[in-house]
Amino acid sequence: MTHISRFFRRARHRTAPPRSLHVIDEGVGDPVVLLHGLGTLGAEVAAPLDSLRSDFRLLAPDRPGYGLSALAIGDDPRWFGRMLRARHVRRPVVVAHSIGAVTALRYALKHPAKLAGLVLVAPFCKPTEAAAMPLLRLAVAPVIGGTVRRHILPHLLARLAPAHIAAVFAPEPVSQSFGTFPLEMVARPDAPLAMARDLRGFNANADWIGTHARRLSSPTIILSGTEDPIIDSEAHAAWLAQRAPGVTVLKVEGGGHMLHHTHPNLVTHAVRMLARRDAREHFTYPRSVNQNCRERLGVPSLI
Repeated sequence: MTHISRFFRRARHRTAPPRSLHVIDEGVGDPVVLLHGLGTLGAEVAAPLDSLRSDFRLLAPDRPGYGLSALAIGDDPRWFGRMLRARHVRRPVVVAHSIGAVTALRYALKHPAKLAGLVLVAPFCKPTEAAAMPLLRLAVAPVIGGTVRRHILPHLLARLAPAHIAAVFAPEPVSQSFGTFPLEMVARPDAPLAMARDLRGFNANADWIGTHARRLSSPTIILSGTEDPIIDSEAHAAWLAQRAPGVTVLKVEGGGHMLHHTHPNLVTHAVRMLARRDAREHFTYPRSVNQNCRERLGVPSLI
């Protein structure tokens, strides 16, 4: 079992240089790019899916402003395509968790020939009324925001994190792969600014995706937990599937928001299916995955 901390043994105390993007880049083979959700890190998605390194080249960026990546990179929405070009990545399968799906879907719709497929894990992608989030609003407020980010938020985060992590994983237990999550990386001053930028631009991006979703030609699999406590995962999945008829939705019975940690085999199977579709007859899902979805894919269940 790979822990998140493995990726930060030498990097956790670095400061992100201006205009730099930190990317975990390991393994050899067809490329798989991992996009994390709100307030986390590339390593958080890479750790539970580390088994893919045996057959694939695995890339997991800290999205702009998170972890070791500079906030300013996100000023240009083309940062994702530039990262792929700079690292000579061609036709990857992109795995995106939660709000990371926005970046993945925008790129897939703008550059349909450049992806081998999408695996969207509990995607947050349909227009949604903004949540209150008072602590985040305080952290990005004019005048006092800087003080909150640098001096107050790190102390609050250390105190509140255990309960928050348990709530994000509910109703399932926190996985071993989550390991020693580096809270000091999340508490860096740029992270709240990155979160605020993600959320401020979310509905405009979601509207754009909804308008153009019918053009989605990249093979797309959505994994949706039926007990997701963070978002109405099934509603987001249904919203996208109604607009992009080729999307396959797999409902994970009893699954929550962190399916890449609690059901990593489902994610890795989906990646392998999209990367090697000639192996579909060997593709299996556990019984926890909705039977109708298994039949739609033409795959047997595990005995």
